[in-house]
Amino acid sequence: MNNDNMVYYKNPVILSQKLNTLINLGDKNNLEKEIMKNVNVINEINDKDLFRTEVIACVFVQNYILALNSLKKINKYYRGADELTGMIYYNIGEYHKAFKFLDNTPKYLFNSTSTILKSLCAFECGKEKISSHEKNLEKILPTSSTANTFLGILCYNNEKYLDSAIYFGKASVLSKNDESSRLNALRALYHYDEISTKNEFQKFYEDTKSKLSQRQLMLELNKEKLSQIKLNITEFHIIAKNLLYY
Repeated sequence: MNNDNMVYYKNPVILSQKLNTLINLGDKNNLEKEIMKNVNVINEINDKDLFRTEVIACVFVQNYILALNSLKKINKYYRGADELTGMIYYNIGEYHKAFKFLDNTPKYLFNSTSTILKSLCAFECGKEKISSHEKNLEKILPTSSTANTFLGILCYNNEKYLDSAIYFGKASVLSKNDESSRLNALRALYHYDEISTKNEFQKFYEDTKSKLSQRQLMLELNKEKLSQIKLNITEFHIIAKNLLYY
């Protein structure tokens, strides 16, 4: 190994810059190769800032197992590490582990995504008490269509149709009357008061420009149970970067 390579090999700043450059370029193929080539080197250097960069890079290429391993090494340095760990566990379907980390995260650190994920993980773990989820989500309900949809589905599946319609109605307003939200609200109202709701059919078509036929609409309205939402975490590496900022 020549001297230039030796400097690169042992310098955490240079290695971090290399990984960050590939992240900024969006070059996932070469980034993944660079990560795997330097796993042992990064462990040998044992630098918390380099581990942080490695975690962000791993999240970007969706190498979540390696990201979790590196997070363990820097957990004590970053207050957002537990929150990020919970989010990663959610992404790989480890809901019990995800809930454990999200439940241990101080509430003041939570962003809206983490707050919703905590309820989703609790739900997947069999915790379906509506009031508990309402308490967890209360601060983001005025601005989150997703949180209202989650509660709307939970209430609907527990035959609390009026409450469901209220949550779905809020979700519809926040999502600017998208067809899915309006259909959810109409479905809940239909189960609550079938006769009165029929007057809302025409307004549904006018507001959403839906292409559903009358027959398709009725099939949708008569669904007895709804599948709970799954959250797709977008720009996950940026969230990771922000959570490991301090």
